Amino acid sequence: MSPVRIGVIGCGGHATLFQLPAVRQSSRAALVAVVDSDEQWCRKVAKRFNVPQWYTDARALVGQVDAAVIVTPNFTHTSLATMLLDNGVHVLCEKPVCTSVGELDAIVASADRSGARFMAAHCLRFSPNLMFLKRIIDEGWLGEVREIRAAIGGPYEQATHRTDFRRDRRAAGGGVLADLGVHVIDASLWLMGQRPVVAEYAAEFVRGWDVEDNASLVLGFPNARAWLRCSFTEFLSNTLTVRGDYGWAQASLYAASRLEVFNERLRPCRSDGVQTILCDGAPMFAGQIDHFCEFASGGELRVPTDQVRTGIEIVQQCYQTPLLVS
Repeated sequence: MSPVRIGVIGCGGHATLFQLPAVRQSSRAALVAVVDSDEQWCRKVAKRFNVPQWYTDARALVGQVDAAVIVTPNFTHTSLATMLLDNGVHVLCEKPVCTSVGELDAIVASADRSGARFMAAHCLRFSPNLMFLKRIIDEGWLGEVREIRAAIGGPYEQATHRTDFRRDRRAAGGGVLADLGVHVIDASLWLMGQRPVVAEYAAEFVRGWDVEDNASLVLGFPNARAWLRCSFTEFLSNTLTVRGDYGWAQASLYAASRLEVFNERLRPCRSDGVQTILCDGAPMFAGQIDHFCEFASGGELRVPTDQVRTGIEIVQQCYQTPLLVS
């Protein structure tokens, strides 16, 4: 099978640290073009990653690539995705995919019309330890899941940001909940495989930005609850813990090869306590690109659009319920 010819749109910190290296290293992909509105920067990035073509307008990719990865500010996602899909280009779009369900519906409609394929870039679904966690939940190792607790975040200044669009509600569509919280929201939807309700939501505006920089929410599933936190002001645990009837498991969101498990029914746990499982597999961004290439070539999608829609609905419900915001 020929490699999927890919163009990456947006050459900011996330693209240069994660998406571009993943595409470059994938045996299923050929990185043929980069796009950025800053011409001088785009040329530098193209040289750095040895990319043959660079453009300042994403429309130039049509006819040159099979697929594109969108890594631009959130408010541009819908117009870029629909333009590409309408022209037969498969799309992998960074999260948050959209700032409203209506925008997602427009993207899906473009994909349906053209037959091009669309995938949301929820990278935690491709982290080896979380993939193993999903497996042990589905196989009943922990019994019925009763609780998820997840926290993601660190000081905003510690991360690489080429622009500060995340501080601007118009450009970002929201603050830390939309940017980081969507990771643990999506992970909870994926692990539980059920539709929840928003039971609680609280937000803080510590720095006085236009958007929240700390947020927490509780999702109510039929037989479980998920307590989720995200922050742009403080270092959180950056872990996800699942508790069930027979035990618990904890995965680091960044050290993707480790999963700690305790199950009262397992002899090693009864005799030696918590077990650490080392999980093999491709790094999550590499795994995501490989899956996207398989999907673009006709394979099955592991990021269901209905769960993407539910995640967007949850974020929007939080933002539209000011009485729950502290």
